[in-house]
Parts: sequence; C-alpha cells; structure tokens
Amino acid sequence: MKKRLLVYAGMAFVCLTVLAVGFGVMMISFAPERTTPQSLAALTDKLRVYDDTHIQKVTVSPLPSGSASICGEAETVTYGPAITTTPENSGLKSWSVRTLTMGENGLWIGYAKGDDPNGVGVSHYDGKLWRFCGQMPNVNSIALDEQGNPWVGTDGLLVGTIPAPQKSLMHFENGVWVDYTSKLRDYRVRSVTFYRGILYVSTPFGLVEFDGNEWTISLSADLTSVLANDSSINSIAFTHGEMWLGTDRRVIRILVDGSYQIFGGPALVDSPVLGGDKIRKITVSPSDDQVWIAADPGDLAVYSYSTNEWTRYAIPRTRGVNDVEFDSAGRPCVATTDYGSGGVYCLDNGVWKNLVGAPTYTIAFGCDGCVFPRDELFAGTANNALIVGKALPHR
Repeated sequence: MKKRLLVYAGMAFVCLTVLAVGFGVMMISFAPERTTPQSLAALTDKLRVYDDTHIQKVTVSPLPSGSASICGEAETVTYGPAITTTPENSGLKSWSVRTLTMGENGLWIGYAKGDDPNGVGVSHYDGKLWRFCGQMPNVNSIALDEQGNPWVGTDGLLVGTIPAPQKSLMHFENGVWVDYTSKLRDYRVRSVTFYRGILYVSTPFGLVEFDGNEWTISLSADLTSVLANDSSINSIAFTHGEMWLGTDRRVIRILVDGSYQIFGGPALVDSPVLGGDKIRKITVSPSDDQVWIAADPGDLAVYSYSTNEWTRYAIPRTRGVNDVEFDSAGRPCVATTDYGSGGVYCLDNGVWKNLVGAPTYTIAFGCDGCVFPRDELFAGTANNALIVGKALPHR
C-alpha cells in the first residue's frame, strides 16, 4: 500500500507546472573550449576481424509452438494502458524500468536488474498486448534493426566454474535469441546504436561495430588508449560526419579528419563546458544543429554547430540527467533523478515544464507510423514502473 501511495503521490502527471528562471532554471553560454586536435588513424581502421565460430544461439524463454513473431511471445497478457502502469495492472515485470525504445510495432521495455542475479529482462507492449520476451541481466540499451528486431545490450552474466560471459548482447532473429557476447571486448554493454546501417556497441573497453557481415574494433589504437581509464563509453551519437562519445569521465568529439577534441575529464576539472563528467546520454536535435549532453550527477550541456557555442542548463530540483529525447514539435525533454524527486521536464519557450513527478531513467514518444501516436509520452522510472501520458500540446 505504501508503494502504491508513493506511485500516485509521485505522479504529478500532466500538471505542467511552469518552473520559471527564478525557480531554478539556469542557462549560461560559453565560448567553445577546443583542445588541440591530435592526429590518429582513420575512425574506421579495422584492427581485428572477429570470426563466427563462437556465436551461441539460445532460447532465453520457452517459445510456444508457432509463436515467434515479435520476441518469442513467451508470455502474453492483455491490459489497457493506465496512467501509472505497474506490475499489478499490466504485463510489466518490474517496478524499475531502465530503458525504453519505440518501434513501429510498439514499445520495447528493458528492466533494471532487480533482486534476481539473473536479471529481469525485456518486454514488449503494442497498446493492447504485453509480451515478456525473456529473462536477461540488467538491460542498458535496446536498438532496432531495419526489420524492427531488437538488439539488447546488458550488464551480462558470468557463468560457470571458470566464469564465461553470456547474454551481454542479444539479438532476436529467425524466432530465437542469439547471443553475440563472444564478439565483444568486454561483457558489459552500455549502449547499442545504429548509424547508416552499422551497429555500434560500446563497452568499458572500447567500441565494436557490426556491418551485417564482419565484427570489427571501431576505434584506432591511439584513441582506445585515451579511453582506457574512462571506465565506460555510455553513449554514442553521430552528426555532421562526426562521432560523439560520452564516457564516465568526459566527452570526446571525433572530427571528420580523424582528429579529436576532449571536453571534461580530470585534465579539465574547471571546464565550464559540461554539466558533469559522467555522461549518461548524447542526443542530436532533429535539425542536426545541436548536440545535447546529459550528465548524472550534473546537468545539461548543449553544443551548437551554427554558433559554435556551448550552453548549460540547470534542470529544476534534480541531481542529474539520465536521458534526452525530442517530442514531435522538436522540443527537448529530459529524464532526471534526485533523492525523492526528479521526473520529466520539457523545454517550452525558454521554460522547463514538469510532466512527470517521479525519478525517471528513460523516456520515449510515439511517432508517425507507430502504433502509438506521436503525442504519447512514456516515462520509465526508477521505482514507479511505467508512467504513460501526453506530450506538451503543439502551439
């Protein structure tokens, strides 16, 4: 009962509380801080090509006969949407939703680890039917290929007397889940991202890419050494022919000519550019002009290509920013956490407006051509399950 009361007390949904500058919003502009570019080999240097001898095909859940259209459909539950969707009134498997990805056929839901050392796993919801796709470790990221099939990046498992990693990178194909952990440089996957048909997988020990045929190390040895002490690459973004990497200690911008710039990190402790060194998410604006960088702990930093300037935003009542997404009107919305607070805030005419009043890890919007309309908002929270509502109205 106490948890239920916390759910409804924390919702504060669609109250659209206007939080003005005097209430804690801060925006500061800085001239760009550019480090001296250092030459390195081309970004696509192929340092090692993996073979296919250790691909493991596994069924992570019992598959009913003839039922493998979405993700195995090991369990199906039919419920209508609720403003606060919980394991008690839906097919959700956990109160802690770690990541959300919107596809044309519905919403993919990745759960935090929970109490089970084997994790909770992944679910799918199409507006009517919930499917439990199978148990997996702590889910950090989900990306969809051109066929709409999920690639799932997790913290992985170490199994056996001589520990062998499993279930770090899972792909649903031809009716079964395929385990690609053996292709990685580390069994802990932080992010999976598609760019121009290539899958990029980030781990604490670098970046691996898959073009559909070959698995290769994506970064040169020089840049890999720069990243050696950064603990993890948590987020990847592409724009203007450049790659942006967000790590536990800094942001690295890899330019078209292969040189790179470093923002933040131990050498730049007093750098005014970033809102924090532990980067959670990098997102490119729909116009491709801006790169939005979320830090936790910390706040929000934005780089503009058109002005070559950085801007900082302090989000009201928050300890850190976990996610940045854009609604159908092109407005940035952030998922934030704090001790007993946090939520979803969207920037509307210079003011951050609160849409969700519960600590939030991840957000997703419906889209044109999706089963969910583009004004539908989903918030995956730390302990209030899944909150469903509407985006800000179009002006």
